[in-house]
Amino acid sequence: FPSHDRKAKNGEYYGSLYIELKTPSGNLHGRQPEMRRKLQSYGQLVYVIRDFDSFKKVVTDYMKLDDPNEIILFE
Repeated sequence: FPSHDRKAKNGEYYGSLYIELKTPSGNLHGRQPEMRRKLQSYGQLVYVIRDFDSFKKVVTDYMKLDDPNEIILFE
């Protein structure tokens, strides 16, 4: 069982958020499409993200942060 879950706007709960970062022209390859389908079939949130603004929006929505600047990036 997850240590926490997040309630989506539609009332569903998600235990995990999976993000695959790609370049603007990058695609899923190898076993990635299969793993994406499998994770989604288990009810997990899976995103393929190609830009930082989309990344911030997905994480902010998932964590329900009021301010997307609360996301801390490690360099």
